[in-house]
Amino acid sequence: MMLGYGNHEASKIVGSNPVSAAHPPTYRLAGCGVGGSCRGRFRNHPYRHPWQGPLGCAGRLKLGSVSMQRLVLFDLDDTLIDRSGALVSWVTTFIARHRLGDHVRRQLLARLQDRASPATFGEIRSEYCLAPSPGALWREYRRDMAASVACSDAVLAGLAALRASGWRVGIATNGPSDIQTAKLRAAGILEHVDGVCISEVAGARKPEVAFFAKAAEACDSLLSGGGWMAGDDPETDICGGRAAGLRTIWVGRDRHWPTHLAPPDRSVPTALSAIELLLAVDHSRGTA
Repeated sequence: MMLGYGNHEASKIVGSNPVSAAHPPTYRLAGCGVGGSCRGRFRNHPYRHPWQGPLGCAGRLKLGSVSMQRLVLFDLDDTLIDRSGALVSWVTTFIARHRLGDHVRRQLLARLQDRASPATFGEIRSEYCLAPSPGALWREYRRDMAASVACSDAVLAGLAALRASGWRVGIATNGPSDIQTAKLRAAGILEHVDGVCISEVAGARKPEVAFFAKAAEACDSLLSGGGWMAGDDPETDICGGRAAGLRTIWVGRDRHWPTHLAPPDRSVPTALSAIELLLAVDHSRGTA
């Protein structure tokens, strides 16, 4: 479905909550951020071009003799937003709210570090003898995590600059639809992308090729046309993206690449660095 989230944006979401009758979907051409202008360091970027028209008109670039569409999929957690930092803050709040001892801090971080779901909070409720229902604990977690995450103005401006240059920009994230959508909204990302694919409703997860195909479709693109995947997870984002036929950018955050895995096409420290790399793509040769 097509859902408008900003003054000049149109976003297709795979795995979103239904739109209420009080807030029907709107249909608008993708522009360069709210109000149609790029901000900050990307305002006069040499590769910035006017948006080329309605959906389906994204440009293409050449990689040697191979033509590749301008499609980039970004992971969400610990790529565009700092989920790990938000989780540490949430655990501190949760321990104080439910009067748990500090000894459970490491246990909670380990349990929730890679994945959290409503079922997880059934286990947490039982283990720590908490009074609220699992559903109430999950809603508490969802609310607090969404309130704790942020996407920097520079990254949001970079996403807008990519779209203004003719790139299709999508979010490819594993997780429950309600919390991932809440984080995307709270961080202000929804109005800066063309599509979102969330695993719970997509019926597939990274690193499955089927998931990447759905993510490309959410951006009105075909996986067969190629593109880029940028993310922090070596296996789900990078190995998965490569298996799906995408070029890959590892957002390493100063970590070392696992030596037992084939390396990504590019390694950068931050999402902003990945955006700058893509904006610097040579449009005649397709090199970055």
